[in-house]
Amino acid sequence: MSTDQTPHEHEPGEDREHADRAPHSFGPIRTGLAVLSCFTDTQALRRCAQVARQAGLPRAIVYQRLSTLTMLGYLEETEDQRYRLSSRTFGSGIAVSSARAPRNR
Repeated sequence: MSTDQTPHEHEPGEDREHADRAPHSFGPIRTGLAVLSCFTDTQALRRCAQVARQAGLPRAIVYQRLSTLTMLGYLEETEDQRYRLSSRTFGSGIAVSSARAPRNR
């Protein structure tokens, strides 16, 4: 959240239903998750401008999040400056699915 917003105003791309439950210092996490949510099976390769438009965030913020997520291994950047989810991200999704799957005993 920028310093000129009141505590009840929301950043673009954030979940308004849950926004007031978490401290506003979670802005970078919210925007990072908003960026990740722009990658789908039908939109697997995305440019910064496409992500910014879909997430409703400024390009500069999206570029920062794309760079950070790439550095941390959650995204990969292609030679033509497009981004895609990495195998690390898929591995996290598989771990969550496995943890939620009913277990046969």
